[in-house]
Amino acid sequence: MDALPRRAGSSSVSSPTLGKTATPAALYKGDIRNVSLRAATLHTLVDGLVHAVPSNRRTDLLHRIGVTVGAAWSQDLLDELRRYEGSNWAAVAHDAKAIMRRWADYDASAGMSRFDFHELDDLDDTGCRMVTLENSWLSRMPSIWPLDHCMAGYIEGTLRALLGSDVSVTLMEPSTEVRPSSRFMVVSTAAPAVPVASP
Repeated sequence: MDALPRRAGSSSVSSPTLGKTATPAALYKGDIRNVSLRAATLHTLVDGLVHAVPSNRRTDLLHRIGVTVGAAWSQDLLDELRRYEGSNWAAVAHDAKAIMRRWADYDASAGMSRFDFHELDDLDDTGCRMVTLENSWLSRMPSIWPLDHCMAGYIEGTLRALLGSDVSVTLMEPSTEVRPSSRFMVVSTAAPAVPVASP
């Protein structure tokens, strides 16, 4: 199986010379417009915005933003998967594990991070599952607040939209320091559901 198209997309650049584009200053992946920025630029932007928020509201704000982003981008992912899978889409559309693997590959191809969803397969005695995020772009630099609260929301919003199930996701051991991985507790608050994607 060929790799999924890279999330960052392919530039509309028609020659190696900068500025020679079919659509000036535009980066597309299929029909989705993208922007490619340094991780440090994005990190500085988010950290600076969080600094302007009272500390007692930061965790909730980051989480809510992540949920909104996760819910909003999920349809783009499903559209991309539908195009990529072609005639195989009907089988993949109802395979939660396959969709999560493709989500992990898609985000990793953009340098966002690498999700490990293996522990989602095994429900423990408390009804919780864990997701590990390797090399999160939000924890590659020190920050004034644990920015991976935003990734907790992103995971929650995306899982809700892709799988049609009600979950709550919490960042475990929040840190403002650089770290190679972050762990998230995923708690299902409803019966498991098949993905909501339609063939």
